[in-house]
Amino acid sequence: MDPDVTLLYHEMGKEHFWLTSKYFVLRQLLAQYASISATSNQILEVGCGTGNFIRQFENVRETHGVDQSRSALQICRQNAKRTKVYMAEGDHLPFRRQIFQLVALVDVLEHIEDDRSAVREAFTVLEDQGLLLVCVPAYQWLYGDHDKLFGHLRRYSRKQISRLVTAEGFEILRLSYIQPLFLLPLWLKRKLSGGNDFKPVQTTMNRTLAWVLRQDARALRHFDLPFGPTLVCLCRRKAKEEAA
Repeated sequence: MDPDVTLLYHEMGKEHFWLTSKYFVLRQLLAQYASISATSNQILEVGCGTGNFIRQFENVRETHGVDQSRSALQICRQNAKRTKVYMAEGDHLPFRRQIFQLVALVDVLEHIEDDRSAVREAFTVLEDQGLLLVCVPAYQWLYGDHDKLFGHLRRYSRKQISRLVTAEGFEILRLSYIQPLFLLPLWLKRKLSGGNDFKPVQTTMNRTLAWVLRQDARALRHFDLPFGPTLVCLCRRKAKEEAA
């Protein structure tokens, strides 16, 4: 990713309602399936970028991050000081087998040409019963200028993600769209104006929109959401005897 785009994403990830609310929803979903009280648990974020997501786990887990962007890792070292970071590709991870309890691929697979190999690598470094968290942009018909600016190769359907993770030995626990209230506004924005979706938002409006999007976490306690511009998948690494 271009250094200027990396910096933009970093700043948006700290304040912009779209990203801060998404990170909140992901944390709440994880909390339903994985205790975050055990300090011995190790979490890896593949494509950690500037560290805005992984740093939220530093006080309760041993955190690791990998990214291929030197400029992103330079910021990550300052932003997520307790996270061990490595420069590496998502489909060639520099770790031994089965050492992590959780691997996160948040806004990453859409950047990788061979996305299946990235999921396969996550399987390799996860312990049996370990969790994989995937978050990707949804619906190829929404693909536009914003995707091109941020280096997205594709957007995904629910069926595509399901096939991708199950083919590599994962059992799906949750597979849901999120941010459904913004699907129509985002589609209209793409049709009418194009360009970068991350426009500055006035403080009060930013807080209000963040609150609205955080309500997805309440819904996900009870059911999966049937549509939305973002897809979230939480799955479990099957043990060898289960996969056989």
